[in-house]
Parts: sequence; structure tokens; C-alpha cells
Amino acid sequence: MIPKLELNRIVVFTGFKERQTMCKKAFTLVEIIVVVVILGIAAMLVIPMGSSAASVQIRSAANTIAADIEYAKSLAITKGAVHSVLFDEANESYSVLDNTGTVVGHPVKKSSDYSIDFQTDNRLSEV
Repeated sequence: MIPKLELNRIVVFTGFKERQTMCKKAFTLVEIIVVVVILGIAAMLVIPMGSSAASVQIRSAANTIAADIEYAKSLAITKGAVHSVLFDEANESYSVLDNTGTVVGHPVKKSSDYSIDFQTDNRLSEV
């Protein structure tokens, strides 16, 4: 009873006659169902993330505006002078101004003015 291996067949000797069985290489129904379930779960996780990109950008824009208003407030307290945030609806932008009405310098980007333009800011393209 020693099986003899050939290419894609297993030949089994049972004593009286030789019986050949073909080896099939395929997926079982259980394996296919498991893969479909995993893909379904992954799709359920990915689809809501893509549709909520606009709401995340709106929340981010609101947080940025709130932080900039807080920055103008802290400038007014530290320097003892009026500072304001001027919103320009027509150009979809705003700037932080000092008491003379000139735009203050950006605290991080030292060489630029503190103006935010929603049209050119790629992070806020959906706003």
C-alpha cells in the first residue's frame, strides 16, 4: 500500500487493482465565503471615510478660524492694543489686523502676512 506520486495524479495500490484519483487545485466554498466577508467588512470601513472628507475639512476650517481669533485676542492682550480679524466674503479669505489696520506677520511663516485664503488652501478645498 505505497502510493506512487505522479504529476497531477495519485495512484493508490489497493492490492487487486490500481485506482487513480485526480488532484484538483481549487478554493473551497468556505474559503470563498471568508474572503467575501473580509472584503465586505473592509468596504464598510472605507466608504464612510471617503464621504465624510468634506465634513472633516469644514470642522478643520472652523478650528483654524477659532484659533486665529484666539491668536488676535492674545496679541491684543500682550501688546495692549486693538487687534482684529477681518473676513472678506467675496474673496473667501480673512486676515489678522493690528490697531492701524495693517495685516500682522504670520507667526510661523515669518516672511508672509497673516492672511488665510480658502480658495488657494488645498487642505480646505471642500469648504
